[in-house]
Amino acid sequence: MGHHLFAGYSHRYGIQCPQIPRVSTCKYNSYNRTFRETICLASERSHSGGKEKVTEAVEKLASIKPLSRQGLIIHHLIDLEEFDEEFLGSQPVNTLNWCISILGKHKRPELSEQLFHWMRLKGKANEHSLIKLFEGLELARCPPSRAVRAWRNVSRMQCPFTPGFKSTATLLKTFRPSKNLKGALRILKEIKVRNLPLNEYAYNTVIRIAADVGDVDTAFALEEELQADDELHSDLRTYSSLMHALAASEKWSQTRTVEMRLRTAGLRPDSTLALQLMSGYARCGWPAAAEAVMDEMMDEYSSKRPNRSHWNALLYAYATARQYNGCLMAYERMVSKVGIRPDSYSMVALLKAAKRSQAGRNAVFFSLNEIKKYNIPFTVELAASAIACCRTMPYISQQEAEKSRDMANQVWDSLLQSDIKPNRVVYNTLLAARADAGDVEGVRQLFEVLENDNNVYPDEATFRILLRTYKSQGNWRELENITALRDTWNTLFDNT
Repeated sequence: MGHHLFAGYSHRYGIQCPQIPRVSTCKYNSYNRTFRETICLASERSHSGGKEKVTEAVEKLASIKPLSRQGLIIHHLIDLEEFDEEFLGSQPVNTLNWCISILGKHKRPELSEQLFHWMRLKGKANEHSLIKLFEGLELARCPPSRAVRAWRNVSRMQCPFTPGFKSTATLLKTFRPSKNLKGALRILKEIKVRNLPLNEYAYNTVIRIAADVGDVDTAFALEEELQADDELHSDLRTYSSLMHALAASEKWSQTRTVEMRLRTAGLRPDSTLALQLMSGYARCGWPAAAEAVMDEMMDEYSSKRPNRSHWNALLYAYATARQYNGCLMAYERMVSKVGIRPDSYSMVALLKAAKRSQAGRNAVFFSLNEIKKYNIPFTVELAASAIACCRTMPYISQQEAEKSRDMANQVWDSLLQSDIKPNRVVYNTLLAARADAGDVEGVRQLFEVLENDNNVYPDEATFRILLRTYKSQGNWRELENITALRDTWNTLFDNT
């Protein structure tokens, strides 16, 4: 076909005709039209110029690769702006269904709707077609009302299928990008009033929308409604969505309520839900509850084994509760018995558990050795936690304060050797550690480094540490200078 198209032009301009790939009639016609326009433009020019133009066009044709069946349909609808019913009628239904969704991805929802309704009128559409229409409208960022209108049209007009469970859940899912909880609840109520197919996936979708907006009460009410239905049952996705609701609203104290409802439903948490529960207990500082979830996962009959994220959540539970000994025992259990390598989050949890305690410096010394042992990369958060942990409060003697300062300086040197730029938290924490030891010169030098750092600016906490340092030394002149500097910084901050 390609040789027949370009035979005359190759003879006229002396060009060798390429091997054209085998493509459909639709795409070949597009080539035909494109190159006929090219030849018309070339004929208006000189003989040599026309030859160059035709050569460029032929090379372009030879470089084009054949498209897939879906690509041909998308090319037909978008690039050619045609709607050949004979061509579309010869395509498999499953291919047309996927094209409905792909058209939405290309931001052409009107073509998605046109193709779907054409399939509906021709008796080709099925429930998968409606699902792909909803997905296409969601990908095109259309308002949920557009999907609702299509859903109601299918229910009222001629259609070869009846919407089922999957299409109902997909319809409700279109409300999630806009976080339209009221609209999703309204459609859920309409579905129940009309006695349309409904399953737990539809409820889970609405619960997840409530979780996205942080409406914990609505999420719990929907779970109760789901449990009250004799034909429907909650699953792990239900309680995972409830945990997302607690995370969005920061109501971590209700984690026990979620686990109690989970146990009442006769379910055991999987790996993902177990991590969510342990993270909730870590936020509340309830290490005993986190340990119970961990022990269940460590049970020999359990098919899900905890990974490093689960162990880090357990360490953070002890850290929030300020129980360094328990945190250290859990860490030894993770490393020695289970054989999981620690990371920077594990070290930060250990340091936070020992913060402002007499075991602070011991925790820093132990953490630095573990960092070297397991080659853990140094991070800013790790440095800030280590320096803060050096500040043992209250100090027993000046000698203890100086030991804490020296260890904090050691952490600072390790941070600089790692080529990691400190942030304001690191600066303020190290300033406080030096101020606790009465190291006025060290405070002054570090503040000069902070002033020369173009990426970090002092804040109110920085100036409070400086004022406390100079006031304890009775240096009233420097005290006045720092006060004036703070006022200047506040003025600049207000102006910007």
